[in-house]
Amino acid sequence: LDKNKLFTLNFSATQEIDRIQQTHITEIASLKTEISTLKTENAELKSIIDKLKTANSFEEFKNSL
Repeated sequence: LDKNKLFTLNFSATQEIDRIQQTHITEIASLKTEISTLKTENAELKSIIDKLKTANSFEEFKNSL
């Protein structure tokens, strides 16, 4: 066995794994931000729907916004 070749191959493979992992970390952070944004938007829309359900007139609904 050529230990230098094995070391080089192992080092290259470790670098590639690290690159993939860093990409995944970035993607996960982006998805977490997107999920947070969607949760906020969902809460806002639920609030508007609740106001729409309880309003007795369009004018009352408009004023509640």
